[in-house]
Amino acid sequence: MSILTLYKEITRVKVAVPRGALSGMITVNALTIPLKEDDNIWIRTPYAESIKFKLTADAPIGATAIRVNVSLTPPGVPSTMMGIPVDSAVMLPDNEEALLARTSYQYMNCTGKINAGTSQNWSFGHLYGVQYYNWNQDGGTNGTTVDTSTITISRQYQHLGFRVPFDCELVGFTGSGKNSNGNRDYAGGLFVGTPDYGTANDINPVLRAYSSGYNEGCSFTSRAAAFEDLTRSHSISAGEVIFPAIKGLTATNDTLILNFTIVLKLIKA
Repeated sequence: MSILTLYKEITRVKVAVPRGALSGMITVNALTIPLKEDDNIWIRTPYAESIKFKLTADAPIGATAIRVNVSLTPPGVPSTMMGIPVDSAVMLPDNEEALLARTSYQYMNCTGKINAGTSQNWSFGHLYGVQYYNWNQDGGTNGTTVDTSTITISRQYQHLGFRVPFDCELVGFTGSGKNSNGNRDYAGGLFVGTPDYGTANDINPVLRAYSSGYNEGCSFTSRAAAFEDLTRSHSISAGEVIFPAIKGLTATNDTLILNFTIVLKLIKA
């Protein structure tokens, strides 16, 4: 029996289960997402055999064992005949219902205004912090390639961002803004990096989400434009910092305003 492509691997079997085992306990590598009683999972062996189980107990993040009902294997396949080898993959449905049962979304907001400068470089926060609207720090570069482009932040300004308290996933951002000077597009981005605390070293956070403006083909001049990049799934570790930034897309010193709603996805404990 083949496993559906809508299932994704969540862990691996660490200790082989012998044929004829009836305990319903399967030892696995530490879980990074929680499982709930009555969840349906699949176990796929290295020999491409697939076995369906229903969980009989919750298993929190970090758990190294899962309990299953051995009587609910596929019809016609006696559970007492099934062996599960080491390194078999434990699979969970990869669909919206399963996702929402285990995740929550968190939002952070800020608004920045920049004088874009003719260099088209990224500009980020103010000495007083990212929540102070007048962003006037020059990132020194103008690249727009997600997962490749960087900015440079010197030691004095590495506090200008959102420090993330828990491991999570960056989904991206949505927002709106305007160009106060003319009919020219501009862009917002989220850079992620870790301050080099207590040193005089620069850091180079990497662009992880990016959007230029969308105005339905009309003017950008003192009119609202939409910005959105909610397509990312970048893993962020606790302690990393998100640095929102704005840039012009033409060599004009426009006054640009953009508000950000940053979206993070967390695993429920």
